[in-house]
Amino acid sequence: MPDPPAILGRTFWGLTVVVIRRKAEWIGALGLIAVTVLPLIGCGSDRMPSPAAPSSVTAPTASLSSSVKASVSMGDNGGLSFATASDGTPSAVTVTSLVAGTSCPTLQFKIDSYVVQTTAATKYDGGTCASLKAGAKITLSGSRADDHEVFVATLITFHSDAPQTVEIEEVVSSVTGACPALRFVVGSTPVQVTTSTRYENGSCTDVKAGIRVEVTGTKQSDGSVTASKVVVPRTTTTTTHDETVEGEGVVTGLVSGTSCPTLNFLIGSYTVKVTAATTFSSGACGDIKVGSKVNLAGTRQADGSILVTRLALKPTTHAPEPVEGEATVTGVKAGTSCPALEFTLADRYVIKVSASTTYEGGACADIKVGTKVHVRGTVGTDGSVTASSVNIQGGETHHEEQAEGDGTVIGLVAGTACPTLKFQIRDYTIAVDASTEYVGGACTDIRSGVKVGVRGSVVADKSLTASRVTFKH
Repeated sequence: MPDPPAILGRTFWGLTVVVIRRKAEWIGALGLIAVTVLPLIGCGSDRMPSPAAPSSVTAPTASLSSSVKASVSMGDNGGLSFATASDGTPSAVTVTSLVAGTSCPTLQFKIDSYVVQTTAATKYDGGTCASLKAGAKITLSGSRADDHEVFVATLITFHSDAPQTVEIEEVVSSVTGACPALRFVVGSTPVQVTTSTRYENGSCTDVKAGIRVEVTGTKQSDGSVTASKVVVPRTTTTTTHDETVEGEGVVTGLVSGTSCPTLNFLIGSYTVKVTAATTFSSGACGDIKVGSKVNLAGTRQADGSILVTRLALKPTTHAPEPVEGEATVTGVKAGTSCPALEFTLADRYVIKVSASTTYEGGACADIKVGTKVHVRGTVGTDGSVTASSVNIQGGETHHEEQAEGDGTVIGLVAGTACPTLKFQIRDYTIAVDASTEYVGGACTDIRSGVKVGVRGSVVADKSLTASRVTFKH
């Protein structure tokens, strides 16, 4: 009678290998699977007759990466799962590399020495096919392909790394909600505070639009930051060291989220604050608008803003004030056209051209979102600028930079509304206008939590004007 088979265990490519030896033949099966029936492949033939399976074989544990040991199981139908650790709890494996020459939706990638194939039917959780990169942490399930060399994934779940700690020092542009669960925007980053947030030099109620704050916290997957610490400007009980400021200037913008009697506005790069204690002459707080000329006196605060004690509005009956500047076109007013076109520069200044406006480097028709222009003109009583000349930078060689991507809306920009709405995806600000095309919805369907695809023109760093918005259902 033949000798009984000997079952030997050894390590091969980091895997436990079960080897059955009978006489001079070695019949192997990778320890990749919890074996119910051992597939036998003999030397010199395509298939050997299947002998009776051993009565009991312990399911091996496969080392799939240097840091993760996962139990890989497969049923008789070839169903594969890299999903659980040796203690039965969910775990993740790390993508080692992508297979050259393959791409989504039929991308191939490696987990150690295993090759995994995606298809158009593969489902994803927490990411997309494009999120598969070397170093990505995933769990997956699937089945062995017919050639037994590749595993076909049916579900891939992405696992993010530990939260990233960030520090931001910016001016608060808008505030929503109420303490202690306040939400505000610094620069272009949404910040959420909680009952665990610590404050220095003040409290949650001191966080207001127009002040400069320092935020320490963890960055979330949607691009927002959950604050662990917020440093507000230091307050003082005396004014002996406050710098007295007095001067005259033109209001260039109003700070969103503030209103009389505690209005904040801008004169150039300076944030100016009036309060109920401010005394006014030749007008009132409600008369402060973009383009208003004011004479003020006050004290400079620790955050660089100016707290006004006295403000006088200057008469606007004098000749229009000449202005000159250079910026990028961020919007074109719907219903206007050349030669009487109206457009916006840097999301702040309204420019009006007419038949008497002169052009250099191009013509009125070359004024589009993303175009950089140099404007000379005069400020009107409504704060807009009537252009006497427009120099189009780059002329006909100007090309708009196009961008496209998907993401989840995390908030709407205060003070904007359809059809000229602005919203945020991660740390990007997206603007729509009357010319934006919508697929699967309308402008009014844009709200926090909605997933959209956006295509448009880059107008500034992390700022995009959308030509098309597609709703992802």
